[in-house]
Amino acid sequence: MAKIIPFKAVLPTRDKVHLVASRSYINYTKPHLKGKLESNPFSFLHIINPDFYIPKKVTSHNIKYDMVKEKYLDFLNRGYFYKKEEIGFYLYRQIKNGKSYTGIIAGASVNDYLSGKIKIHEHTLTKREKLFEAYLEHTGFNAEPVLMTHPHSDKLISIKEKITESRPEFDFSTTDYVQHQFWIIDKPQDIKAITKEFLKFNSLYIADGHHRSASSVLLAKDYGELQNDSLGINFFMSLFIDEDELNILPFNRLLSSIKPFSEYEFIEKVKEQFNEVIAIEGEFIGPTKHHEIGMYINNNWFLLKSKISEEAEKHPTKRLDPQILSDKVFENILGIIDIKKDKRVRFVSGTDGVKSIEKQVNKGLAKVGFALHGLNIKDVKLVADANMVMPPKSTWIEPKLRSGLVIYEF
Repeated sequence: MAKIIPFKAVLPTRDKVHLVASRSYINYTKPHLKGKLESNPFSFLHIINPDFYIPKKVTSHNIKYDMVKEKYLDFLNRGYFYKKEEIGFYLYRQIKNGKSYTGIIAGASVNDYLSGKIKIHEHTLTKREKLFEAYLEHTGFNAEPVLMTHPHSDKLISIKEKITESRPEFDFSTTDYVQHQFWIIDKPQDIKAITKEFLKFNSLYIADGHHRSASSVLLAKDYGELQNDSLGINFFMSLFIDEDELNILPFNRLLSSIKPFSEYEFIEKVKEQFNEVIAIEGEFIGPTKHHEIGMYINNNWFLLKSKISEEAEKHPTKRLDPQILSDKVFENILGIIDIKKDKRVRFVSGTDGVKSIEKQVNKGLAKVGFALHGLNIKDVKLVADANMVMPPKSTWIEPKLRSGLVIYEF
Protein backbone atom coordinates (compact mmCIF):
# COMPACT_ATOMS: atom_id res chain seq x y z
CA MET A 1 0.00 0.00 0.00
CA ALA A 2 1.77 3.13 -1.23
CA LYS A 3 0.82 6.39 0.44
CA ILE A 4 0.79 9.69 -1.46
CA ILE A 5 -0.61 13.04 -0.37
CA PRO A 6 -2.06 16.11 -2.09
CA PHE A 7 -0.56 19.46 -1.13
CA LYS A 8 -0.92 23.23 -1.54
CA ALA A 9 1.49 23.93 -4.36
CA VAL A 10 3.34 27.17 -5.01
CA LEU A 11 3.01 27.90 -8.72
CA PRO A 12 4.32 30.50 -11.16
CA THR A 13 1.69 32.85 -12.54
CA ARG A 14 0.26 31.80 -15.86
CA ASP A 15 1.83 34.71 -17.74
CA LYS A 16 5.34 33.95 -16.44
CA VAL A 17 5.50 30.17 -16.15
CA HIS A 18 7.35 29.75 -19.47
CA LEU A 19 9.98 32.19 -18.20
CA VAL A 20 10.25 30.82 -14.66
CA ALA A 21 10.65 27.06 -15.27
CA SER A 22 14.25 26.07 -15.98
CA ARG A 23 16.27 22.98 -16.71
CA SER A 24 18.27 21.50 -13.85
CA TYR A 25 21.18 23.74 -12.86
CA ILE A 26 23.72 21.02 -13.79
CA ASN A 27 22.82 21.48 -17.47
CA TYR A 28 24.22 25.00 -17.66
CA THR A 29 27.82 26.02 -18.30
CA LYS A 30 28.91 29.25 -16.61
CA PRO A 31 28.69 31.34 -19.83
CA HIS A 32 25.29 29.83 -20.67
CA LEU A 33 24.06 30.48 -17.13
CA LYS A 34 25.27 34.08 -17.31
CA GLY A 35 23.33 34.60 -20.54
CA LYS A 36 20.16 33.13 -19.05
CA LEU A 37 20.36 35.25 -15.92
CA GLU A 38 21.04 38.46 -17.84
CA SER A 39 18.27 37.91 -20.39
CA ASN A 40 15.49 36.56 -18.14
CA PRO A 41 14.72 38.20 -14.78
CA PHE A 42 11.98 35.65 -14.03
CA SER A 43 14.04 32.46 -14.40
CA PHE A 44 14.13 30.09 -11.45
CA LEU A 45 17.88 30.07 -12.03
CA HIS A 46 18.01 33.38 -10.13
CA ILE A 47 16.74 31.58 -7.03
CA ILE A 48 19.26 28.74 -7.11
CA ASN A 49 22.15 31.03 -8.10
CA PRO A 50 21.59 34.02 -5.78
CA ASP A 51 25.34 34.66 -5.49
CA PHE A 52 26.12 34.69 -9.20
CA TYR A 53 26.77 38.43 -9.36
CA ILE A 54 28.61 38.67 -6.04
CA PRO A 55 32.30 39.38 -6.79
CA LYS A 56 33.56 37.41 -3.81
CA LYS A 57 32.56 33.75 -4.02
CA VAL A 58 30.28 32.52 -1.23
CA THR A 59 32.14 29.54 0.24
CA SER A 60 29.67 28.68 3.00
CA HIS A 61 26.97 26.32 1.78
CA ASN A 62 24.61 27.36 4.57
CA ILE A 63 24.98 31.05 3.76
CA LYS A 64 24.25 30.33 0.11
CA TYR A 65 21.20 28.23 1.02
CA ASP A 66 19.88 31.10 3.14
CA MET A 67 20.34 33.35 0.11
CA VAL A 68 18.34 30.86 -1.98
CA LYS A 69 15.48 31.09 0.53
CA GLU A 70 15.68 34.89 0.55
CA LYS A 71 15.54 35.05 -3.26
CA TYR A 72 12.62 32.62 -3.30
CA LEU A 73 10.69 34.82 -0.87
CA ASP A 74 11.53 37.81 -3.06
CA PHE A 75 9.94 36.05 -6.06
CA LEU A 76 6.86 35.36 -3.94
CA ASN A 77 6.63 38.97 -2.78
CA ARG A 78 6.99 40.23 -6.34
CA GLY A 79 4.04 38.07 -7.41
CA TYR A 80 5.98 35.78 -9.73
CA PHE A 81 4.65 32.85 -7.67
CA TYR A 82 1.43 32.29 -5.78
CA LYS A 83 0.32 29.62 -3.30
CA LYS A 84 -2.77 27.49 -3.87
CA GLU A 85 -5.41 27.84 -1.17
CA GLU A 86 -6.67 24.26 -1.54
CA ILE A 87 -4.75 21.02 -1.51
CA GLY A 88 -4.53 19.07 -4.74
CA PHE A 89 -2.65 16.71 -6.95
CA TYR A 90 -1.18 18.07 -10.17
CA LEU A 91 -1.10 16.50 -13.61
CA TYR A 92 1.94 17.15 -15.78
CA ARG A 93 2.37 16.20 -19.42
CA GLN A 94 5.55 16.56 -21.43
CA ILE A 95 5.63 16.06 -25.19
CA LYS A 96 9.06 15.56 -26.76
CA ASN A 97 9.91 14.27 -30.23
CA GLY A 98 6.33 13.09 -30.65
CA LYS A 99 6.36 11.05 -27.41
CA SER A 100 4.04 11.97 -24.56
CA TYR A 101 4.67 11.46 -20.83
CA THR A 102 1.83 12.12 -18.38
CA GLY A 103 2.16 11.80 -14.62
CA ILE A 104 0.70 12.85 -11.28
CA ILE A 105 2.65 15.17 -8.99
CA ALA A 106 2.12 14.36 -5.31
CA GLY A 107 3.95 13.97 -2.02
CA ALA A 108 5.72 10.62 -1.63
CA SER A 109 6.06 9.08 1.81
CA VAL A 110 9.40 9.01 3.63
CA ASN A 111 8.10 6.02 5.60
CA ASP A 112 7.41 4.14 2.37
CA TYR A 113 11.02 4.79 1.38
CA LEU A 114 12.31 3.54 4.72
CA SER A 115 10.12 0.43 4.64
CA GLY A 116 11.25 -0.50 1.12
CA LYS A 117 7.95 0.18 -0.63
CA ILE A 118 9.78 2.87 -2.58
CA LYS A 119 12.63 1.04 -4.27
CA ILE A 120 15.96 2.37 -5.50
CA HIS A 121 18.45 1.15 -8.11
CA GLU A 122 21.38 3.55 -7.56
CA HIS A 123 23.87 4.16 -4.78
CA THR A 124 23.92 7.64 -3.25
CA LEU A 125 26.92 9.50 -1.89
CA THR A 126 26.75 10.41 1.80
CA LYS A 127 28.46 13.76 1.17
CA ARG A 128 25.88 14.77 -1.44
CA GLU A 129 23.03 13.56 0.77
CA LYS A 130 24.27 15.80 3.59
CA LEU A 131 24.63 18.80 1.26
CA PHE A 132 21.13 18.34 -0.12
CA GLU A 133 19.77 17.83 3.39
CA ALA A 134 21.25 21.15 4.48
CA TYR A 135 19.81 22.78 1.36
CA LEU A 136 16.34 21.47 2.19
CA GLU A 137 16.62 22.46 5.85
CA HIS A 138 17.54 26.05 4.98
CA THR A 139 15.15 26.56 2.04
CA GLY A 140 12.13 24.53 3.16
CA PHE A 141 10.96 23.49 -0.31
CA ASN A 142 11.26 21.01 -3.16
CA ALA A 143 11.37 22.68 -6.59
CA GLU A 144 11.96 19.67 -8.84
CA PRO A 145 10.01 16.44 -8.41
CA VAL A 146 11.69 13.09 -7.99
CA LEU A 147 10.71 10.95 -10.98
CA MET A 148 9.00 7.71 -9.94
CA THR A 149 7.21 4.98 -11.78
CA HIS A 150 4.28 2.82 -10.74
CA PRO A 151 2.64 -0.34 -12.16
CA HIS A 152 0.26 0.14 -15.05
CA SER A 153 -3.20 1.22 -13.93
CA ASP A 154 -6.22 1.48 -16.23
CA LYS A 155 -7.99 3.45 -13.51
CA LEU A 156 -5.29 6.13 -13.39
CA ILE A 157 -5.18 6.26 -17.19
CA SER A 158 -8.92 6.90 -17.18
CA ILE A 159 -8.62 9.67 -14.57
CA LYS A 160 -5.81 11.34 -16.47
CA GLU A 161 -7.71 11.18 -19.76
CA LYS A 162 -10.71 12.83 -18.14
CA ILE A 163 -8.64 15.63 -16.63
CA THR A 164 -6.73 16.36 -19.83
CA GLU A 165 -9.99 16.98 -21.66
CA SER A 166 -10.16 20.30 -19.83
CA ARG A 167 -8.05 23.40 -20.51
CA PRO A 168 -4.63 23.13 -18.85
CA GLU A 169 -3.53 25.66 -16.28
CA PHE A 170 -0.22 25.90 -18.13
CA ASP A 171 0.59 25.08 -21.74
CA PHE A 172 3.89 26.28 -23.16
CA SER A 173 6.89 25.17 -25.21
CA THR A 174 10.56 25.64 -24.43
CA THR A 175 13.47 26.36 -26.73
CA ASP A 176 14.50 22.68 -26.73
CA TYR A 177 11.26 21.91 -28.63
CA VAL A 178 9.52 20.36 -25.62
CA GLN A 179 5.88 21.10 -24.82
CA HIS A 180 4.79 21.30 -21.18
CA GLN A 181 1.18 21.05 -19.97
CA PHE A 182 -0.08 21.24 -16.40
CA TRP A 183 -3.49 20.68 -14.78
CA ILE A 184 -4.64 21.22 -11.18
CA ILE A 185 -6.53 18.28 -9.63
CA ASP A 186 -8.51 19.71 -6.72
CA LYS A 187 -11.90 18.00 -6.93
CA PRO A 188 -12.34 15.85 -3.78
CA GLN A 189 -13.64 12.85 -5.77
CA ASP A 190 -10.57 12.86 -8.02
CA ILE A 191 -8.18 13.23 -5.08
CA LYS A 192 -9.91 10.34 -3.30
CA ALA A 193 -9.86 8.10 -6.39
CA ILE A 194 -6.16 8.70 -7.06
CA THR A 195 -5.20 8.16 -3.41
CA LYS A 196 -7.20 4.93 -3.32
CA GLU A 197 -5.58 3.63 -6.52
CA PHE A 198 -2.07 4.17 -5.16
CA LEU A 199 -2.98 2.12 -2.08
CA LYS A 200 -3.17 -0.87 -4.45
CA PHE A 201 0.52 -0.61 -5.34
CA ASN A 202 2.92 -2.72 -3.28
CA SER A 203 5.97 -0.94 -4.69
CA LEU A 204 6.99 2.30 -6.37
CA TYR A 205 10.33 2.74 -8.14
CA ILE A 206 12.59 5.78 -8.27
CA ALA A 207 13.55 6.42 -11.89
CA ASP A 208 15.52 9.63 -11.41
CA GLY A 209 16.33 11.66 -8.29
CA HIS A 210 17.96 9.21 -5.89
CA HIS A 211 19.99 11.88 -4.07
CA ARG A 212 17.03 14.25 -3.76
CA SER A 213 14.84 11.54 -2.26
CA ALA A 214 17.59 10.23 0.06
CA SER A 215 18.28 13.72 1.40
CA SER A 216 14.58 14.29 2.08
CA VAL A 217 14.50 11.04 4.02
CA LEU A 218 17.61 12.02 5.96
CA LEU A 219 16.08 15.37 6.95
CA ALA A 220 12.84 13.74 8.08
CA LYS A 221 14.75 11.19 10.17
CA ASP A 222 16.79 13.91 11.81
CA TYR A 223 13.62 15.85 12.55
CA GLY A 224 12.46 12.85 14.55
CA GLU A 225 8.68 12.69 14.09
CA LEU A 226 8.30 10.09 11.34
CA GLN A 227 5.09 8.75 12.85
CA ASN A 228 3.30 12.05 12.22
CA ASP A 229 1.86 11.97 8.67
CA SER A 230 0.47 15.48 9.11
CA LEU A 231 4.00 16.90 8.84
CA GLY A 232 4.98 17.96 5.34
CA ILE A 233 8.61 17.15 6.08
CA ASN A 234 7.68 13.45 6.07
CA PHE A 235 6.92 13.64 2.34
CA PHE A 236 8.83 14.75 -0.73
CA MET A 237 7.50 15.96 -4.08
CA SER A 238 7.45 13.35 -6.83
CA LEU A 239 6.10 12.88 -10.33
CA PHE A 240 4.52 9.44 -10.71
CA ILE A 241 4.44 8.03 -14.24
CA ASP A 242 3.03 4.72 -15.46
CA GLU A 243 5.89 2.29 -16.09
CA ASP A 244 4.65 1.80 -19.66
CA GLU A 245 5.30 5.49 -20.42
CA LEU A 246 8.91 5.84 -19.29
CA ASN A 247 11.53 6.13 -22.01
CA ILE A 248 14.78 4.43 -21.01
CA LEU A 249 17.74 5.26 -23.24
CA PRO A 250 21.34 4.06 -22.88
CA PHE A 251 24.39 5.91 -21.67
CA ASN A 252 27.08 5.30 -24.30
CA ARG A 253 30.77 5.23 -23.44
CA LEU A 254 33.94 6.88 -24.77
CA LEU A 255 37.53 5.91 -24.05
CA SER A 256 40.25 8.54 -24.37
CA SER A 257 43.08 6.00 -24.33
CA ILE A 258 43.62 2.31 -25.08
CA LYS A 259 47.29 2.27 -24.05
CA PRO A 260 49.37 0.17 -24.09
CA PHE A 261 47.63 -1.26 -27.16
CA SER A 262 47.58 -0.09 -30.75
CA GLU A 263 44.19 0.07 -32.46
CA TYR A 264 44.83 -3.26 -34.19
CA GLU A 265 45.97 -4.91 -30.95
CA PHE A 266 42.95 -3.55 -29.08
CA ILE A 267 40.53 -4.98 -31.67
CA GLU A 268 42.25 -8.37 -31.39
CA LYS A 269 41.93 -8.24 -27.60
CA VAL A 270 38.21 -7.43 -27.94
CA LYS A 271 37.78 -10.44 -30.24
CA GLU A 272 39.12 -12.65 -27.44
CA GLN A 273 36.39 -11.43 -25.10
CA PHE A 274 33.29 -11.76 -27.32
CA ASN A 275 31.69 -14.61 -29.21
CA GLU A 276 31.53 -12.59 -32.42
CA VAL A 277 33.05 -9.31 -33.56
CA ILE A 278 31.56 -8.26 -36.88
CA ALA A 279 32.82 -5.38 -39.01
CA ILE A 280 29.86 -3.21 -40.10
CA GLU A 281 29.61 -2.11 -43.70
CA GLY A 282 27.61 1.02 -44.42
CA GLU A 283 25.70 3.10 -41.88
CA PHE A 284 25.39 1.85 -38.31
CA ILE A 285 22.28 2.90 -36.41
CA GLY A 286 23.19 1.20 -33.14
CA PRO A 287 22.60 -2.17 -31.45
CA THR A 288 19.12 -3.57 -32.01
CA LYS A 289 18.94 -6.03 -29.12
CA HIS A 290 20.45 -6.98 -25.78
CA HIS A 291 23.96 -8.49 -25.67
CA GLU A 292 25.01 -6.57 -28.76
CA ILE A 293 27.40 -3.64 -28.35
CA GLY A 294 28.60 -1.25 -31.03
CA MET A 295 32.29 -0.27 -31.05
CA TYR A 296 33.66 2.61 -33.16
CA ILE A 297 37.41 2.78 -33.70
CA ASN A 298 39.68 3.97 -36.52
CA ASN A 299 36.67 5.15 -38.62
CA ASN A 300 34.99 1.73 -38.46
CA TRP A 301 32.04 0.27 -36.58
CA PHE A 302 32.11 -3.25 -35.16
CA LEU A 303 29.25 -5.20 -33.59
CA LEU A 304 30.28 -7.13 -30.48
CA LYS A 305 28.05 -10.12 -29.74
CA SER A 306 28.19 -11.77 -26.35
CA LYS A 307 26.73 -14.98 -25.02
CA ILE A 308 26.65 -15.28 -21.26
CA SER A 309 26.03 -18.27 -19.04
CA GLU A 310 22.55 -19.29 -17.98
CA GLU A 311 23.49 -18.42 -14.40
CA ALA A 312 24.64 -14.92 -15.39
CA GLU A 313 21.51 -14.38 -17.48
CA LYS A 314 19.42 -14.85 -14.34
CA HIS A 315 21.52 -12.40 -12.32
CA PRO A 316 19.96 -8.90 -12.01
CA THR A 317 23.16 -7.02 -12.94
CA LYS A 318 25.57 -9.50 -14.59
CA ARG A 319 23.12 -9.88 -17.47
CA LEU A 320 23.11 -6.15 -18.27
CA ASP A 321 25.12 -4.89 -21.27
CA PRO A 322 26.76 -1.99 -19.36
CA GLN A 323 28.14 -4.58 -16.90
CA ILE A 324 29.21 -6.93 -19.71
CA LEU A 325 31.11 -4.08 -21.40
CA SER A 326 32.75 -3.09 -18.11
CA ASP A 327 33.80 -6.66 -17.34
CA LYS A 328 34.96 -7.77 -20.78
CA VAL A 329 36.58 -4.59 -22.12
CA PHE A 330 37.26 -1.99 -19.44
CA GLU A 331 38.42 -4.38 -16.71
CA ASN A 332 39.72 -7.45 -18.56
CA ILE A 333 41.61 -5.53 -21.27
CA LEU A 334 42.44 -2.14 -19.77
CA GLY A 335 42.32 -2.80 -16.04
CA ILE A 336 39.65 -0.15 -15.42
CA ILE A 337 37.83 -1.09 -12.21
CA ASP A 338 35.78 2.02 -11.41
CA ILE A 339 34.44 3.59 -14.61
CA LYS A 340 33.00 6.58 -12.72
CA LYS A 341 36.41 7.60 -11.35
CA ASP A 342 38.74 6.60 -14.20
CA LYS A 343 39.50 9.68 -16.29
CA ARG A 344 39.78 7.61 -19.47
CA VAL A 345 36.05 6.97 -19.46
CA ARG A 346 33.37 9.47 -20.47
CA PHE A 347 29.63 9.02 -20.88
CA VAL A 348 27.36 10.18 -23.69
CA SER A 349 23.57 10.27 -23.44
CA GLY A 350 21.78 7.91 -25.79
CA THR A 351 19.71 10.90 -26.92
CA ASP A 352 22.75 12.00 -28.95
CA GLY A 353 22.89 8.74 -30.91
CA VAL A 354 25.83 7.02 -32.56
CA LYS A 355 26.69 10.09 -34.64
CA SER A 356 27.92 11.79 -31.47
CA ILE A 357 30.31 8.88 -30.88
CA GLU A 358 31.59 9.06 -34.45
CA LYS A 359 32.10 12.82 -34.22
CA GLN A 360 34.12 12.70 -31.01
CA VAL A 361 36.33 9.82 -32.14
CA ASN A 362 36.89 11.35 -35.59
CA LYS A 363 37.93 14.65 -33.97
CA GLY A 364 40.41 12.88 -31.74
CA LEU A 365 38.48 13.68 -28.56
CA ALA A 366 38.23 9.94 -27.88
CA LYS A 367 40.08 6.88 -29.09
CA VAL A 368 37.15 4.48 -29.16
CA GLY A 369 33.40 4.68 -28.54
CA PHE A 370 30.81 2.11 -27.47
CA ALA A 371 27.09 2.22 -28.27
CA LEU A 372 24.76 0.26 -25.99
CA HIS A 373 21.21 -0.98 -26.41
CA GLY A 374 18.72 0.61 -24.02
CA LEU A 375 17.55 -1.30 -20.96
CA ASN A 376 13.86 -1.58 -20.04
CA ILE A 377 11.77 -1.11 -16.94
CA LYS A 378 11.89 -4.84 -16.18
CA ASP A 379 15.68 -4.64 -15.98
CA VAL A 380 15.43 -1.73 -13.54
CA LYS A 381 12.81 -3.44 -11.38
CA LEU A 382 14.76 -6.72 -11.21
CA VAL A 383 17.74 -4.85 -9.79
CA ALA A 384 15.67 -2.78 -7.37
CA ASP A 385 13.64 -5.79 -6.17
CA ALA A 386 16.90 -7.63 -5.43
CA ASN A 387 18.13 -4.65 -3.35
CA MET A 388 21.01 -4.22 -5.77
CA VAL A 389 22.21 -1.24 -7.82
CA MET A 390 22.62 -0.75 -11.54
CA PRO A 391 26.11 -0.48 -13.04
CA PRO A 392 27.18 3.21 -13.17
CA LYS A 393 25.49 5.29 -15.86
CA SER A 394 23.31 2.45 -17.16
CA THR A 395 20.24 4.48 -18.05
CA TRP A 396 19.19 7.86 -19.37
CA ILE A 397 15.56 8.07 -18.32
CA GLU A 398 13.02 10.49 -19.78
CA PRO A 399 11.16 12.70 -19.15
CA LYS A 400 13.68 15.15 -17.74
CA LEU A 401 11.85 17.59 -15.49
CA ARG A 402 11.96 21.37 -15.09
CA SER A 403 12.74 23.21 -11.85
CA GLY A 404 10.35 25.82 -10.52
CA LEU A 405 7.28 24.64 -12.42
CA VAL A 406 5.69 23.52 -9.17
CA ILE A 407 7.04 23.93 -5.64
CA TYR A 408 6.31 21.88 -2.51
CA GLU A 409 6.80 23.76 0.75
CA PHE A 410 7.26 21.52 3.77
